[in-house]
Amino acid sequence: ALDLFDNGLQGTFPDELGYLGESLERLDLSGSKLEGTLPVSLVNLTGLTELRLERCAISGVIPPSLFTLPKLKILDMDSNKITGPLPPTIRLATSMDRMYLDNNTLTGTIPFEIGDMTALTELYLNDNAFTGLLPATISEIPDLKELGLHGNALTGTIPEQLSRLKWLTALYLDNNELTGKIPAWLNGLTKLTDLRLHRNQFKGPLPHLGGLMQLELLYLHENELTGTLPDWMWMLGSMLELQLYSNSLVGTIPDEVANLRNLRVLYLDKNHLTGSLSSYFGDMPTLEYLRLDDNRLTGSLPGLLNQMRALRKLHLHGNLLTGTIPSLEQVKDLEVLYLDNNTLGGPIPDNIGSMTSLKKLHLSLNFLTGEIPPSVGELYRLKDLSLNSNRLTGSIPLEVKGLTGLRVLSLSNNFLTGSMPQEMGEMESLRLLQLEGNQITGTTPRAVCDLSEAELNVFIADCGGWFPKVQCTCCTSCV
Repeated sequence: ALDLFDNGLQGTFPDELGYLGESLERLDLSGSKLEGTLPVSLVNLTGLTELRLERCAISGVIPPSLFTLPKLKILDMDSNKITGPLPPTIRLATSMDRMYLDNNTLTGTIPFEIGDMTALTELYLNDNAFTGLLPATISEIPDLKELGLHGNALTGTIPEQLSRLKWLTALYLDNNELTGKIPAWLNGLTKLTDLRLHRNQFKGPLPHLGGLMQLELLYLHENELTGTLPDWMWMLGSMLELQLYSNSLVGTIPDEVANLRNLRVLYLDKNHLTGSLSSYFGDMPTLEYLRLDDNRLTGSLPGLLNQMRALRKLHLHGNLLTGTIPSLEQVKDLEVLYLDNNTLGGPIPDNIGSMTSLKKLHLSLNFLTGEIPPSVGELYRLKDLSLNSNRLTGSIPLEVKGLTGLRVLSLSNNFLTGSMPQEMGEMESLRLLQLEGNQITGTTPRAVCDLSEAELNVFIADCGGWFPKVQCTCCTSCV
């Protein structure tokens, strides 16, 4: 074996490697800076079983003779600059167990001879420039467990012959130009744990996939899927991530969603879903990321959201939600809360400051009333605070000086009064400050203007017209 991975080797790929003969079984130069084309002399390494050259700077085409090495089982040339087509000599690599050619610039169609590589268990051709149809001959690889073809320009439908791949555990066909319906025969690939078909042009309703009881990851987002969320989906108890956003799905989110007790990620945003939020979301102890934004959801925010203690990001913006914002002080790890562009009313909870993990808080475009709670100054990790276009009253609390890491503060189009507090000058990370459309008056404190000499590059206030409410010499825009 010759293991020289991640050692900083530079220069061109040495032709002399081919003279090491049949005694060399493993060659690992991954992570080096070797460049140039692969030498044809590698064909002399007839005893080679592993060739690992990922993350180098290899260019040019793959020598067709490389696939004639009789004992080669692992070929890894991921993340290089390889171009050209896959040579038809791949049919001779009948001992190859794993082939990784991801992140190159391979072109042309995937040759039908790929089906002659009958010993393959893992085949990865992700992120290249392959075109044309998926070759049905892949179905002739009986023990294939992982198939990665995402990030190409493949067209047409998924050939039915792939239903023979009964040992398949991972199927990555995302980021292509595949069309038609998602095939129902996928339900027979019962060993699948990871199925990714997102960012294609699949249409129609979801087929029955309730037989995939081992499925952990299901990505079908950014297609043209229609219909309702099927009942079988809530019976897949092994599911960890479910992403169906940016489709045209309709109907409601049923209470049975809580059956997915192991779910960490649920993205159903940018569809046409209706109905109210299920109170059973509170029974999902592992859910960390929930996106239901840009639908047509109605009703109030269930108080049981406070029981979702693993939650890190909650996106509910762009719906028709009503009622008040419930207390979420038990959701200690929540980093992102987007409730903007709904019809929520009432005050911002006084204990909002207890959510000290928050980095982004968007409550704009609602009907919130009352004053900005002073406890907001306790959100020391906050980077983005958007409260614009509500009905907030009172003055800007002095406690905002505690938001030293805040980059965006949008308070425009409310009913705020008083003057800008001097303490705002301590918000040294501020880049965008919007205060227009309020009843704030007086002269902008010098300390706030000094922020314009640091990070602040957008500062808008009511400093325009014949009778400006605010005197501001450092605002970037006056209205």
